[in-house]
Amino acid sequence: MHAVKLGVPVLDELLPEGVLRSSLISVQGEPGTGKSAIVAEVAYRFTQRGEPAIMVCMEDTALSAAQRILTLGFDLTKALEGGLVFLDCFSYRIEERIRRARLSPSVSRLREAISGSTVYIGKPRGPEDVWRAVLMEVESRGVAERGAVVLDSITEFLTRVDPVVLLESMKELRADLCKGLMVPVFYTMHFGVFDEYRSIMECFTDGIIDLRFDPKGMKMGILAKQVRVRRMSGVRHLTKWVSFEIVRGEGAVKV
Repeated sequence: MHAVKLGVPVLDELLPEGVLRSSLISVQGEPGTGKSAIVAEVAYRFTQRGEPAIMVCMEDTALSAAQRILTLGFDLTKALEGGLVFLDCFSYRIEERIRRARLSPSVSRLREAISGSTVYIGKPRGPEDVWRAVLMEVESRGVAERGAVVLDSITEFLTRVDPVVLLESMKELRADLCKGLMVPVFYTMHFGVFDEYRSIMECFTDGIIDLRFDPKGMKMGILAKQVRVRRMSGVRHLTKWVSFEIVRGEGAVKV
């Protein structure tokens, strides 16, 4: 099928036809609006259908990403069996401390549980190192025309590499993965930093999902989360803002 439902309750309401498998999709907003939770759920929902999902961890360890899935109330064991893979681009920062650390039995068991589904990347010299690792995993796991890739987050790259290099690399990733292999790619990005380059990236991004805190609620000191689909090429979608909350075991649900 050319389109696939995401399985995230609030997004399925806004995207009744799903998204095209050839899509590069941005999930963006202020810190704390639920970007990482949303893309983690997207990855989990793909594995529920038996489709592989590669989570590229740029701002966190694979262990922390796994803990997030558990905190959301999802079955990590079934996700791993369904094809969840962590591409860890962060742990090189704390490698020495990891070797010395005396972890609790529960954390040690979790690390052991995900060890066979985690690929550790040394310090990336640039996005091309990460893309190469992603493509290797996609090819080795037969993800073409099925599955998804999640990048959390692109903002981390912009703090370390020439933004122009990243923009060109993102175009190549879109061509190779999304258009060439029909694998949807979701990437998170923060508002308020590198907005100039975020706007440029939007020009060649197929879909944009915005997250924010409800402006009315903020006036009363309430940080209620909202989401909208600003753009999604090739499918019918609703552009209205919808309030949602993260419900344990259910995911991002409209309220």
